[in-house]
Amino acid sequence: MSQETTPLTSSENSGASGPLVLVVDDLPDNVTLVRMMLERRGFRVATAQDGAEAVELARQLRPAIILMDIGMPRTDGLEAALEIKRDPQLREVPIVAVTAFNTGGFRRAAWEAGFDGYLAKPFDAEQAIYLIKRLLER
Repeated sequence: MSQETTPLTSSENSGASGPLVLVVDDLPDNVTLVRMMLERRGFRVATAQDGAEAVELARQLRPAIILMDIGMPRTDGLEAALEIKRDPQLREVPIVAVTAFNTGGFRRAAWEAGFDGYLAKPFDAEQAIYLIKRLLER
């Protein structure tokens, strides 16, 4: 696991009691922004820097939802989503693409890989929270 990735994150240690969100992005600034947005709203947050690490942490932590970039080194978000959705214990976990790739082709590829939602960067925080809550209520 990377230094940025910690199963027990600051939000868990600070007493947050909301659902656990796994945030996956290879750019630390993106992770920090999403983490801050979620923690302010009471979510607990764990992070991963690539798809392989996301799959590993999803199996360990069983997050309520995963927010994942598509374009990452080692294992990209599409490959990671396919692997997560093949796991019987994880297949119901919603996965949201959080990506700068905002074309029809990438959206189609995301749906085919098993993503349940799509947020194009930069995204509106309230729109993201609405989508996350909607997916968690399913």
